[in-house]
Amino acid sequence: MSDVADSKPRIVRLDPAWPVEPGPRFRGLVWNHPTLKDGTLITTSQVMEFHGGRIVTRSGSIYMLGRTYVSERHAAQRAAIDRNAPPAAPLPPLNVIDLESDDLSALDTHPLSRTATEI
Repeated sequence: MSDVADSKPRIVRLDPAWPVEPGPRFRGLVWNHPTLKDGTLITTSQVMEFHGGRIVTRSGSIYMLGRTYVSERHAAQRAAIDRNAPPAAPLPPLNVIDLESDDLSALDTHPLSRTATEI
């Protein structure tokens, strides 16, 4: 007997997200990704289509965009306002996974990254 939840496609979300160059590409925290842990900071591959808050990338991935900002700085400033914190100092360099060029084989991935047919 097949579980109905297993047949539903996984909706991967970027929240918060902001555009980056060269592009068009988006950077943000990824949620519900099949292989990456929730909250991992990523840069998508090139965006090929944009449909009502969802993007389709060159690799074929589909992301639903959550809170979207014009830049990383704007996202950080908004987060500080939401927390009633003083404006953020310049951000230190962040470890960002580039889904277009980084080798993902050595990453500490999500425990559900393997499908039932691979086990």
